[in-house]
Amino acid sequence: MDHQEEETQSEKQDDEEALARLAEIKKSVEAKMALRQNNLNPERPDLAYLRTLDSSIKRNTAVIKKLKQINEEQREGLIDDLRSVNLSKFVSEAVTAICEAKLKSSDIQAAVQICSLLHQRYKEFSSSLTQGLLKVFLPGKSADDLEADRNAKAMKKPQYP
Repeated sequence: MDHQEEETQSEKQDDEEALARLAEIKKSVEAKMALRQNNLNPERPDLAYLRTLDSSIKRNTAVIKKLKQINEEQREGLIDDLRSVNLSKFVSEAVTAICEAKLKSSDIQAAVQICSLLHQRYKEFSSSLTQGLLKVFLPGKSADDLEADRNAKAMKKPQYP
């Protein structure tokens, strides 16, 4: 093989790798768009269905402990566990566990998928998660304080010299 053939071979390989990355990114974006659509219009199960799931304290406590350690490796197992239990009486505990979880940047997508699943199943999850995250990121401020701050800023008139 001469130098030109090697270059052509290398370019073909680079093109194939770029196409593979592009396909992977496209698949990821489509999955995120589908997840968003499901979150915007969640089809929450009725009480009859939730009653068929495992509601035992032992099982729910075990799942909540797993929520404190969300990571990409355990994502599928945790999602399967969440689909098999009825956490309706333990939503606040689940939120606390998620808010206390020590996440790495590689675990964020897993946490998003888990929170999406909980949001789609339990109506009160999102508002509880919002309150929990506010406590984590803005300790000492309640949601009412934040709303008052926002309103005060909106009412302030800009002062021009």
